[in-house]
Amino acid sequence: MQIISLFEKQSMYKSILFYLLFIGAKAYSQGIDYKQLQKQDSSIFVCHVLDSSDFEALVHKLEAYKPDTFSSNRHLYHYDLGMAYYSLSSFKKDSNYMRKAAQQMHYSLAVDPYYTLSLWNAALMHFFLNECERSKYYLDIYCKLEKKPVDKGSVKAIRERCSTKSTN
Repeated sequence: MQIISLFEKQSMYKSILFYLLFIGAKAYSQGIDYKQLQKQDSSIFVCHVLDSSDFEALVHKLEAYKPDTFSSNRHLYHYDLGMAYYSLSSFKKDSNYMRKAAQQMHYSLAVDPYYTLSLWNAALMHFFLNECERSKYYLDIYCKLEKKPVDKGSVKAIRERCSTKSTN
């Protein structure tokens, strides 16, 4: 039986580690660009969905992907999944879907903290969940980044309602 020296073991472990890192980097570089997936499969566009059964199908389709599948534009994947959950919460009047929607906006912002659509929707979703502090947090960041807010009336309404809730 041959005895492997400590130096040989360390060298072998380093080689294995390097190989695994190389394979992992290669697999990551071969990941999917979410925008490319959208071009190939138009059924994953949130705006093409019409009713609650379509949204349920979209959610199942998007949930079938592991988020780390996407090497590019992962924030858009989370945004789309969040918007699908948001739509389901409206159709089904179920706040659990709203919570899932808000969580997906958080994931989107973890990937791209400057994605203003996710900031805006995170503010709205937390507002609908009666979480004014969180809503104001995302709204403040959104307003700093977006010089011309999407809906000035809603920004004003959120600020007013949340300020009256905090004074009560």
